[in-house]
Amino acid sequence: VAITFHHQEPLLKTMTRQCVFWDTTKGMSWNNSGCKTNDVSEEETECLCNHLTYFAVLLQLEQKPVRYLTALTFITSLGCMLSAISCICLLVLFTRQRRRNSSSECTPVHCNLTVALLLLSLSFFFNGILASLKEPHLCRFLAVLLHYSLLCSFMWMGNEAFNAFRLVYKPMASYIPHYIAKLCLLGYGLPLIVVAVVLLSGNFYGELRIISEENTEASMCWITEDLVHYITNIGVFSVIFFFNLAMLVCLVINIQDRGPWKDKHIMLISIWGMNCLFGITWGLAFFNFGPLTVPVQFLFCIVNSLQGFFLCLRFYLFQRRSSSNQSGFSGSGSERYSLRGNQTGANAHLVSQTQ
Repeated sequence: VAITFHHQEPLLKTMTRQCVFWDTTKGMSWNNSGCKTNDVSEEETECLCNHLTYFAVLLQLEQKPVRYLTALTFITSLGCMLSAISCICLLVLFTRQRRRNSSSECTPVHCNLTVALLLLSLSFFFNGILASLKEPHLCRFLAVLLHYSLLCSFMWMGNEAFNAFRLVYKPMASYIPHYIAKLCLLGYGLPLIVVAVVLLSGNFYGELRIISEENTEASMCWITEDLVHYITNIGVFSVIFFFNLAMLVCLVINIQDRGPWKDKHIMLISIWGMNCLFGITWGLAFFNFGPLTVPVQFLFCIVNSLQGFFLCLRFYLFQRRSSSNQSGFSGSGSERYSLRGNQTGANAHLVSQTQ
């Protein structure tokens, strides 16, 4: 059934349209199930529905227009593509390293963070492209995939922080039965539960339109309800961010006066490496207000879309240092057993874990 609504006045660019019907079976409310919205023009809206009842077009003011939307989208897409390629290369390197040192616990943690970031980069890169197809079911799937990969990335950043803290502070009593399996359950299982709850709670995944100040529009498949986004993304990230930040501060305090860290160059590289693993740069989102909005948005898109690339660069720098290290430590996690030896072994272990 096709119904065309003619508007008395042209609609604003900051308004979004949604065809709905009055649902008397679910609490007397508006429902968009079975209806597709076709924006014919600023003065006409066409509703394509598979049933007959009382119809209407709901208008809703969208969020504040985004400045430089085209540039931000291009930067993020380019960064995600570069990160995806870097993550694939990194997984190959981790696989080779794992074969040489099967006892390492750090390599599986790094590997799972890389997998999560690879999934996040690919899902975001293809999200905008496939969202233009205007297929509701495909868009919902893409929104779920993007949400799940984002939460997985956050969880594995938290796992990285916990793992580094555990190995630095309790290296001799750090054995936990089925440790990696438990981290996988937390890193992949908890996001799955969150996404499943959102799916079962209502129709919160779909097409989200973003308006720019240049009167351009971009679409992506994402969470359509702000409250759900604030709880499941901002809320979860806030907990993980402050936990990771606390772990970072504790690690820096613990190692700053030890062996190699007295060299400020090594200290800066180590802190940068931990930032890559812990995802501290995602905290830039908290400064997205007032005059800081534009620079923070650009910086946020650049550094976070390139997180996979930075992880690959971190791995390269570490391997380069390890190859020139005369103490014989080469893996990213195998040095943990050297703590049974002298202080030199302890320092080498700390370098490998926190860099």
